[in-house]
Amino acid sequence: MVVQVRWTGAAGLEFFYDNTTLLIDPYYTRSGKKDVVLGRVRPDSHGIATQAKRIGKVSSIVVSHTILIMP
Repeated sequence: MVVQVRWTGAAGLEFFYDNTTLLIDPYYTRSGKKDVVLGRVRPDSHGIATQAKRIGKVSSIVVSHTILIMP
């Protein structure tokens, strides 16, 4: 039994085993500080699509924390 683990940055991990993928705190794009301060935070659709294509089918996603951004 071999479980592959990949660190995705911050607290994110990907676990792969026997055609099963588990994501823990997936974080594939990040807004710059300037965009956050100016309230221009938007999803990076291209970055998300690129990662989704690379990963393929995901069995489960575990989110252990959130970040609250106040306007």
